[in-house]
Amino acid sequence: MNNYTGMNRNANNSGKNDDSRKLTGFSAEVYEWLEAIAFALGIVVLLFTFVFRIVSVSGSSMNDTLKDKDRVLVWSMFYSPEPNDIIIILPQSEINDDSSESIFLNKPLVKRIIATEGQYVEIRDGNVYVADSEEALASAEPFDSASAVARDSETYGGSFIPNNTPMQVPEHCVFALGDNRGDSTDSRDARVGFINYDNILGEVIFRIYPFDDGIGTVD
Repeated sequence: MNNYTGMNRNANNSGKNDDSRKLTGFSAEVYEWLEAIAFALGIVVLLFTFVFRIVSVSGSSMNDTLKDKDRVLVWSMFYSPEPNDIIIILPQSEINDDSSESIFLNKPLVKRIIATEGQYVEIRDGNVYVADSEEALASAEPFDSASAVARDSETYGGSFIPNNTPMQVPEHCVFALGDNRGDSTDSRDARVGFINYDNILGEVIFRIYPFDDGIGTVD
């Protein structure tokens, strides 16, 4: 009788040990999954902090390349500005909050680079000209924008760069315009002017929203 009772106890203990081992195995698997998810989330956070950003387009200055409320993916790490790149320009935080300029410059701008440091820019006869020297502007062809809308529209000077006034882009700066030239506040305007590299968040590389209006790369 005692032997039977002892065997029964041993069997019960063995069953409890098996259950304990199963629980331990399940817990370990859950922990591994949680660890993998946490690692993946950490990678995503790092990517969207140092490599990519998501920005919402505001306004019509880049029609039809980009439209109001489009959401775009921006490449920011190790970015080096080049002509025809579409860039995100960070707002000028030093502008007085009470000014009308603050309303405009308190949000990121989306524009296309026309000229980079050292190049010369001139607006004349409704076209934009870019050359490596002021003398070469006279024989230069109109800037070949990647945007058909920009190529077909007339461009006029503004408060910063008037018509028929050649200007050289300073070091560490770019000259940028909206593709919708008739409805764009850009480097022609004294409130924007030449854009310092430090104020460039990065290059727009992909449209991610809206889904029904052509998700894909942006030229």
